[in-house]
Amino acid sequence: MAINRRTSQKGFTLMEILVVMGLMAVLLAIAIPRMDLIQTTRINGAVSVVWRDMHLARVTAVRENMIIKVVFSGQGYHFERYFDDQDNEVIFTRNIAEEYKDDSILISNRYGNESFTLNFRSKGTMNPPSQTIRVSLGDQSRQFTVLSSGRIGGIHEPT
Repeated sequence: MAINRRTSQKGFTLMEILVVMGLMAVLLAIAIPRMDLIQTTRINGAVSVVWRDMHLARVTAVRENMIIKVVFSGQGYHFERYFDDQDNEVIFTRNIAEEYKDDSILISNRYGNESFTLNFRSKGTMNPPSQTIRVSLGDQSRQFTVLSSGRIGGIHEPT
């Protein structure tokens, strides 16, 4: 006599659950390192923008034959034409945090000051003497140095 068992299968088998968990683990192993790569790309992009703008400030000072002040304020900076006897004229402004849609981007000098000024003279030199500019995002930082000669060094990680 044959017994006809009809069982209703509801739910998942243990094997199906293990397969899905294995696939999720593989996807996570691929995605997590990419998150760090995204942050690295963002910090490299932000410091490159600041680096290029320092070159622009120096070239502008030489071209216009006058002092160009670069005034930093934490998450951004602006260029000013410097006049001895009247108000300075702001000629360029950049807010890195706004451009990168991230309020945690911070610009500081080697002492950690967020508010500081660089003065590029008409001959391309800079005052005050050598200044290191650091751009930080989360736990990552990149920096470069502007020498008193006006030379702008390469971008690197802080030591």
